[in-house]
Amino acid sequence: MKPTKLGYFQSLAEELRSQSSRVRQLIGDAHWGHDGRHKEVLLQALVRRHCPTTVLVSSGFVISQNNPEILSSEQDLLVVDTSNEAPLFHQGGLAIVFPHTAMAAISVKSTMTDTTIKSVVDGLATVRSVASDCNREAEDIWCGGFFYTLGDACCSAPSGVYSRLKEHILAHPAPKSTVDPGLPHVLGPDVIVDAENLCFLLDYERSNSADSAKIRGYDCQGLATAVFLSCLLEHLALRFGRGFSVFSDFLVDLPVPRLDPGVFSIVP
Repeated sequence: MKPTKLGYFQSLAEELRSQSSRVRQLIGDAHWGHDGRHKEVLLQALVRRHCPTTVLVSSGFVISQNNPEILSSEQDLLVVDTSNEAPLFHQGGLAIVFPHTAMAAISVKSTMTDTTIKSVVDGLATVRSVASDCNREAEDIWCGGFFYTLGDACCSAPSGVYSRLKEHILAHPAPKSTVDPGLPHVLGPDVIVDAENLCFLLDYERSNSADSAKIRGYDCQGLATAVFLSCLLEHLALRFGRGFSVFSDFLVDLPVPRLDPGVFSIVP
């Protein structure tokens, strides 16, 4: 067998898909909660495997050191920097951390539907709110939504996900401008993917002195899990002061075509 980068990156999604189906194969439609938790554990293991050893990957909460009553909703996965400071609490697979140690938050869902997209956006917005309360730049905490499969509506018209994302993101305006003082008050998840094909990146840009916030959509053709992981690792590298991720460089020349339309404006 010859080495193949494409095959390696596609195998990440295949690994999650094959493992996630085992609970359903054994218990059918019973105990839906256990099935969902199983999917969180599988993604947690994949993320942990690719993170530096000083990073903790756990479910948990982000709380404000200014006011313990200000806290996020429970996050399926938190990626926490433990190189200089331990979590406030870490026991039984649950962590409670302050925003300055939280590097990423990930929401995991079985199926991408309008309801679950809203749940992901709403839950991740609570993390950004706690960060802002602690005078942290909200975008310091990378936020991602990971769906194992696509609902029927998303499968038949994936471009329609744009409008659903826009609606739910605009329901949570950023408490202050992001990136620079002139940028729109918009701050949604950095990345939303299904395990295999669809990927949506929230992008801020300035062109000809005009600020904008856009969603860029991609048909990853089996590489969506790898793209999701790449975006996360790129953020961790920046937080650790490295400036780049070797994993991302390894992935960069593989084909990931744009959806049609490729760009959807949140704020013109």
